[in-house]
Amino acid sequence: MIKVLRRPLDFAQYTSAEFGEVCDRHGVVQSMGATGVCFDNAAAESFFASLKRELAHRRRWATRAEARHAVIRWIEG
Repeated sequence: MIKVLRRPLDFAQYTSAEFGEVCDRHGVVQSMGATGVCFDNAAAESFFASLKRELAHRRRWATRAEARHAVIRWIEG
C-alpha cells in the first residue's frame, strides 16, 4: 500500500513518534528546521508558487491526465 502525505491539520502529525518510526522503517530521513525558520522550505514554496501563478490558476483541465501532462510540459519547458 502506498501512502501519500497530505498537509496536516495539526503540524504535530509530522513530529510524532509514530511518524518518525514509519520514516525509519522506510529509510526516509526527516528534515525539520526550527520554528519560524523558512529556509528549509523556501525552494519548494517558490516552485509551487510559480507553478500555481504561471499554470494552475490560468486554466482548468478535463482530466487528471491532462493536468499531469501540462505540469510536466511546464516543468520541462
